[in-house]
Amino acid sequence: MLAEQAERSLQDNQTRLNLRESDLLASSDHVHQLESLVSDLQHTSHADQEEIRRLRSTIAALDNEKDTLQIGVDDRTEKLVNLETDLTAKVND
Repeated sequence: MLAEQAERSLQDNQTRLNLRESDLLASSDHVHQLESLVSDLQHTSHADQEEIRRLRSTIAALDNEKDTLQIGVDDRTEKLVNLETDLTAKVND
C-alpha cells in the first residue's frame, strides 16, 4: 500500500514536472518572441529618430530660404514704393 502511494505520488509529481517544463518552454518561446519584437521596435524607433532629424534639418533650411526670400521681397517692395514716390514727385513738379 505504501509503495503504491509512493508510486502514485511519483507519477503525480512527474506529471506536474512535465507540465511545468512545458510551461517553461512556452514561456521561453514567448520571451524570445518579445525580445525579437523589442529589437524590431528599437530599430524602427532609431530609423524614425533619424528621419525626424533629417526633416528638422530640411525645415530649418526651408525656413532660412523663406527668410532670405522675404527679405528680397521686402527690399523690392521698398524700392517700388520709393520709385512710386519719386515718380509721383516728378509728375507733380
